Amino acid sequence: MRLSFIYALFIFVSIASSGYSSPTDAGPYDHIYATGYFTPGSPITGKIVCANPAGMQPVELFIGRHLRCPPLNTMFGDFYISSVFSHQTLGTIPSSGVLEIPTTLPVVSGPYDLYIQAVIEGPLSNLFVMEVRDFAPAGMVMIPEGDYDMGDHHDGLIDALPVHNVNIDAFLMDIHEVSNWQYCDFLNHAFGLGLIEVTDGVVYKKNDTESFCDTTSASNYSRITWNNGIFGVTRGKYNHPMVTVTWYGAAAFANWRSYQAGLNPCYNLTTWECDFSANGYRLPTEAEWEKAARGAEHSPYYRFPWGDTADGSVANYVNSGDPYETTPPYTTPVEYYCRPAPVN
Repeated sequence: MRLSFIYALFIFVSIASSGYSSPTDAGPYDHIYATGYFTPGSPITGKIVCANPAGMQPVELFIGRHLRCPPLNTMFGDFYISSVFSHQTLGTIPSSGVLEIPTTLPVVSGPYDLYIQAVIEGPLSNLFVMEVRDFAPAGMVMIPEGDYDMGDHHDGLIDALPVHNVNIDAFLMDIHEVSNWQYCDFLNHAFGLGLIEVTDGVVYKKNDTESFCDTTSASNYSRITWNNGIFGVTRGKYNHPMVTVTWYGAAAFANWRSYQAGLNPCYNLTTWECDFSANGYRLPTEAEWEKAARGAEHSPYYRFPWGDTADGSVANYVNSGDPYETTPPYTTPVEYYCRPAPVN
């Protein structure tokens, strides 16, 4: 089979993009260059279309960062990728001649050009090149890849020792807390589907012992009401952060957000295991959370992202001086510290 019988057509699904150009390579491969802005972790949906699929071997996909100049000559052909992020066996092109290629962009800090090649029945096919930029969906921020010394650098707390070096991949994280109204939407949707139930003011997974959150009848701190089969939010706390929620309730909410966004959920709600390869929402690991909470700063290791002294103008804590320190749990509205404090 000749490589000229193979061409690739990719349809990109990403946060924002400007599409792709016509094939530009006059060589034996169809070489598509994609331009635009693609967020790390964005899904890619594409196809390899083959004019003569008979006897095709499995298609292996290589995704990498750098283009070799000159390319590395292999038994399959010229290999252009010098830094491979992922290597996937996608399957065999069926008799129809069309193989779907669902994958995602590597969640690696950019900007960078992404090169994708495939081994098809031995020879290499150069599928496309695309530009990836570091920007995140609205309401999220990219935490860059890299290492830092995780643990307590100041007080010698036993449960945060020993300080040890960790290296994490880049990841996207919400800028703001989940609000009461957002979680309330999830509860009403889940209840409508028969997935949860309320017992003594506590929300449980249906026919299960795992609790998701408290309502006001179970906890004075809760802002979630339950009345006649409908969840609501107490007056004035609509846009305050959700409290009295369990890990299980947070994981279930993350799955719901994934479904709402058309992403693959990360959690198995039976075993509660997390699939870290899924492209949906999940809770950060301890190492990810510490790096994000530091503002990704680590030279030097301050107590807070801004320095070693607590500052009530940028963070909420007991006696921080905000006007909402009237009744427990003393929360401030989501985004409160992203805008000027209200005047009393």
